[in-house]
Amino acid sequence: MIDLIFTHSRYAYMPFGTYGRVRCMYGDTTLGQWWTVEQSWNDNKPFHSCIPEADYECIREHYYRGNEDTIEFVDVPGRSEILVHVANWPMDVQGCIGIGTEIMGDSSRWGVANSGKAMRQLFDILYRKRPDAAIYWRIARRGGMMEP
Repeated sequence: MIDLIFTHSRYAYMPFGTYGRVRCMYGDTTLGQWWTVEQSWNDNKPFHSCIPEADYECIREHYYRGNEDTIEFVDVPGRSEILVHVANWPMDVQGCIGIGTEIMGDSSRWGVANSGKAMRQLFDILYRKRPDAAIYWRIARRGGMMEP
């Protein structure tokens, strides 16, 4: 069986948030790609920091607050319940990752737009197109702005 591989390239670590781009691959096929928003790096402090750059195994999980199915990261050192969920701004996540179809903001505040749409696209991949595939998420730093 082929796995779902999410490659998450962080391009900006800012005092007001961490921003990136994630691509979902199934073999050689790109199934989706989105912009990401997270809290700033704060020494991996639970509920107040983005998670460390690393390779993670993930599971499909039900998000009780949003009453939606999503992805949960497992075995994050010193952390638990790290999810991908609807969020537009860093303050919308508590150590989790928000995804959107576009980036938005100004010189003092960045976020992602159309987060609900992005999550519906993600759900379609996870629960309809590839419901039995294992999920792996790689987070790495990337310099410079990335093209959408």
